[in-house]
Amino acid sequence: MKFLGAVLPRVAAQGFLALSSYLVSITAAHTLGTKALALFFVGWTIESLWVGAIRMVVVPALLLHRTAPSLTGLIGVGTAAGTPLVVAVIAVSASGLSWLTACLLAATVWTLGAYELARSVFARSRKEPYALPLADGAVFILAMFGVGVGIAAAGPSLNATLVSISLASVLATAAIGIFLRRSSGLDERFEPALDWLRQTWQLIRLGMLEWVVFFVTSMAGVALLGIIGGADVLAGVRLAETLVAPIGLVSSALPFLSAAALRDQPPGAVRWPKILRNSLLLLEAGALVYLIGLQVAPEPVLALLVGEHVEIARQASLGLAIGVLASLFASVATLVMKHRQQVRVLSRLRLVELIVSLPLIAAGAAFGTAAAAGMGISASQALPAAVQGFLHLKQAPKATDHAD
Repeated sequence: MKFLGAVLPRVAAQGFLALSSYLVSITAAHTLGTKALALFFVGWTIESLWVGAIRMVVVPALLLHRTAPSLTGLIGVGTAAGTPLVVAVIAVSASGLSWLTACLLAATVWTLGAYELARSVFARSRKEPYALPLADGAVFILAMFGVGVGIAAAGPSLNATLVSISLASVLATAAIGIFLRRSSGLDERFEPALDWLRQTWQLIRLGMLEWVVFFVTSMAGVALLGIIGGADVLAGVRLAETLVAPIGLVSSALPFLSAAALRDQPPGAVRWPKILRNSLLLLEAGALVYLIGLQVAPEPVLALLVGEHVEIARQASLGLAIGVLASLFASVATLVMKHRQQVRVLSRLRLVELIVSLPLIAAGAAFGTAAAAGMGISASQALPAAVQGFLHLKQAPKATDHAD
């Protein structure tokens, strides 16, 4: 019960983040025409890629390193780094949206990016499991309140929703900053942001490589599925990814759940922390039950998520199953390897992953079925996971592979 008490609040936190994002997407879908909606989603995708980059590049170093950076300085660096993307969002969306809407959309790069950094520093500094879901829940509730006020005043408005989500994020970021500055008794030492970035550069650089690999394989993979497999295969895989998305949502809580246990491990420790082992077993078991459930669930239930395309989405989700389970193990193994500073090994693994993933995806798509395409994606995910498993069994005692 104590274990579930630590896991569930952090899963809830990730859920609140997803709901906040859905607020924007749902409002856009109900207020924009087809062309404007397409341009909006291009801009919203840029924002999502930026927040995703923060999570892959900065957050692991933030959670695993022995010290934390000054929040004000870190947000300043993040704001400067995100400014070109702000300009990009305005450039791609202004032709189909009003200037005000385009600017409000672009501002989310700054506001949501800053909150992602703030919540991560907050999660590191507070060991209570309910601290993070309280912060994320506050953002969602504030945003919902703003959207409700906008609807009551003038009906559904994308501008009102964008203002609400940005303002809620800014208020929460400011509250976290004030709390960290005034709280006493925090067992934490905050470094100047630039000094901290220099100290964690190896992990930051690895995160950049991982993000590039993720971006290239995701975009090129979609193109290969469409070109080689055709529209039905592409649609089936994308719909199946919608069905299995809750597993990714749950697994995204892992770094926040286990980082403190990894930091507290003595140097040279071989076994993974107990909370990490238990989390992986729970996630694998839950994911397996969920994936089986997708195959036996009544068609009307799945139709609520994928419409009339239940059969092709179900087939593709069966193909994706092995990759989903393998990815859960890989995410945990990667976290441990990063903590042990096995940067060089992970860098080589990511380069190999970049080389082999696309041919495997193309091979699966060539069979012309959604299930085979899903299996190709699974193979591209299972291969690096298998390598990490082999390395853990063989080299776990050698937790000294420090990058130069």
